[in-house]
Amino acid sequence: MIGLWNDRNSALRQGITPIIRGIDWTDIRVLRIGYGREHWTGEESEQPVTLLIEVRKDSTSWEHAYTVVVACRAVIQQCGIHDVHVEIRQPREHYFQF
Repeated sequence: MIGLWNDRNSALRQGITPIIRGIDWTDIRVLRIGYGREHWTGEESEQPVTLLIEVRKDSTSWEHAYTVVVACRAVIQQCGIHDVHVEIRQPREHYFQF
């Protein structure tokens, strides 16, 4: 996944680029998100590779984000990669007092 994503000419990158042009994204990362559930529940934990797209706060609706996620996942699967998740994240505002 990383090699294809880093290659500007790959079908993966060429397929996802026009999809994300329709949203106000600020960051895109390929990472592995995992939770150590087995420690608390005894269940085996899942740690999927995820294409994480961060968008500006309040810049998109849930419905539009869902459409983007589904379209990105379809491109990834067309490239023969079937075990990568896609998520969109909006940052939360943090207030600091000094």
